[in-house]
Amino acid sequence: MNKSTTIFRQLIQNIGIPVFIALLLLFVLNYYLTKNLIDQSNKNKSQVVTDEVTHILEIEDVLLQSFENGMETHLRECSNRLVYDYFNNTSNIETANLDLILVQLNMNPNLEAIYIISGNGVIVNTTFKKDLNLNLFSFGEDHKQYLLKILQSNYFVNERFAIENATKSLKKYTYQATRDKKYIIELGAYSPDASTILKIIQSSLNDITKKHNNMGSVELFIAADHPFSLNNVKITDDESHIIKKVANRMRDTSYYTIDSIDRKIEYEYLFLQRKKTSLYKGSIIRIISDRSADGIMLRRELIKSIIIFGITIFAVILLIYRKTKGITKPVENLVNNINTITNDGDLSARAVVTGRNEVARLSMHFNEMLEKIELNYNELERRVQQRTAQINLQKEELQVQRDDLAQKNSSLEKAYLEIEKQQTHITDSIHYAKRLQVAVLPPERLLRDCFSEYFLLNKPKDIVSGDFYWIAQKDGLIFIAVADCTGHGVPGAFMSIIGNSMLNNAVKLRNAVKPAEVLNIVNQGVSDLLSQTDEKAKVKIKDGMDIALCVIDLDKMILEYAGAFNPLIILRKDKLIEIKGDNLPIGAFWGSAVKDFTNHTIELQKGDCIYLFSDGYLDQFGEKDERKFMIKRFRVLLQEIFELPMNEQKEILNDIFMQWKGKIIQIDDVTVLGVRI
Repeated sequence: MNKSTTIFRQLIQNIGIPVFIALLLLFVLNYYLTKNLIDQSNKNKSQVVTDEVTHILEIEDVLLQSFENGMETHLRECSNRLVYDYFNNTSNIETANLDLILVQLNMNPNLEAIYIISGNGVIVNTTFKKDLNLNLFSFGEDHKQYLLKILQSNYFVNERFAIENATKSLKKYTYQATRDKKYIIELGAYSPDASTILKIIQSSLNDITKKHNNMGSVELFIAADHPFSLNNVKITDDESHIIKKVANRMRDTSYYTIDSIDRKIEYEYLFLQRKKTSLYKGSIIRIISDRSADGIMLRRELIKSIIIFGITIFAVILLIYRKTKGITKPVENLVNNINTITNDGDLSARAVVTGRNEVARLSMHFNEMLEKIELNYNELERRVQQRTAQINLQKEELQVQRDDLAQKNSSLEKAYLEIEKQQTHITDSIHYAKRLQVAVLPPERLLRDCFSEYFLLNKPKDIVSGDFYWIAQKDGLIFIAVADCTGHGVPGAFMSIIGNSMLNNAVKLRNAVKPAEVLNIVNQGVSDLLSQTDEKAKVKIKDGMDIALCVIDLDKMILEYAGAFNPLIILRKDKLIEIKGDNLPIGAFWGSAVKDFTNHTIELQKGDCIYLFSDGYLDQFGEKDERKFMIKRFRVLLQEIFELPMNEQKEILNDIFMQWKGKIIQIDDVTVLGVRI
């Protein structure tokens, strides 16, 4: 049952809540727009600083290049003399007095230095003792490959100014491999003018922060593998990790923010990728800014939005309440009147009409509706009384008819009980016939005694079956047969008992060993037994059986076969052998003379599968297309499964038969016997 509600509550739900959601979305949107504007302003300020730093470094490049051109000729001449004159033979290069050689080459000991670098990147001799035994390969894989490439060439390599590892000062370096390519001779030269420019650059970087509010410092970090600052700013392990991460990813920006109670400090790192020089290529610009003012601005904006939001919601609720008060009072009066009428059940009562508004008109229409309902109710009550009288009369008539029907049902019930009793007697007789048939026919254990692998699929159409299998042993021979007697049910069962008896008589009493001879004897016996003649028609009754009979000699691996209509199928790995039976039935038939059956002999191989079967499997109609299964489809099925164990073959044959039959009734008894040699 739905809960009752009020007009005020509905207006709050339909107007107040949408207004609340709209104001909330507007507040959130305003907050994020303000935050984005502040973030964009900070990004623009950082970009301006980056452009200023880049511009300063480009000016430095131009000035340094002018100094380098004047130093290259002197350093090239000194390098060639060291390679071709002093160290044409490098046997004493690691112990040579480089200080004396430096003076002989008219080099300035205070500004210039000689370095001897071994093939494994270690400085083994130098006039700059601070770098002795320094491993240059530790500066990174790129620098290592660069030195190895110089070692394999004989060219003079003129490098531009670089930051010296020990002093962090600008120094120009040249490289040239010895003639035996075992060492690299490196020359390094300071330039007072270059050092002056470097100090000016450092001062310019410090002045950038004074141009921008809330900016604490701007630092330039060089050599991402081992970062250092030109102002000797101490770098923590965490910050060194961040600088390496930014340099490896070559991203424009990466942010690392530290929050404190009083201030919010932002560390911003920008990757500097310059093409004109390798001095600062891959360097990182760090900008430290105080973002506390931004947070204060956002908090003020948040407080302002909350106040506006609260005032607006309060005003909307107050307005809705005042407007609904003039509507709810008349409606409340009408509801009270309606409840009174409903609880008392007095249709003659009427609602009170007050005023001239919509509620008053609604009360008038409600009273008119009650008048019509009262008239209709009285008319309906009159008709119900008339209909009740008619129903009572019909009940009396139905009771008379029910009594007559009860008498008839009693007679029918007695007849039904009699029929049911007779059916029970018939069913009991059929079950007794089943027990007789099972007792007369050979037990399945005889198959198990003769063959290690076999299966017997037997599916009677009724309780008893017209199909039967037969097996016997005599003088080392195994006799097996599958027969299909005329008809099914009880007639077929009696014929199967006759057939079993005739087969036993032919083999065990008359000593027949050939299958054709056995069938001839059985045929004669069944014909004599069923030779009752209609005295008026003078023709024989058409009763008998179809049969497939095999005699197997396992010692000689010989199989002999004879058949009446029913064929024999043998499957081996390389082929299928099928022998059809004679078109002669066992037993009496219309006006034909008795003929002898044909005897067939087959040589067996180990692993052969022998199949005997009645026509019940082949003649079964399928549910889908209402066609018979047929011998061709049966052959293909046996070829697909004959290599499987015999018990699995039985399951597959049964499953496929049930799937094929579906909901169609089984039309005949089904028997399939399979043995493996």
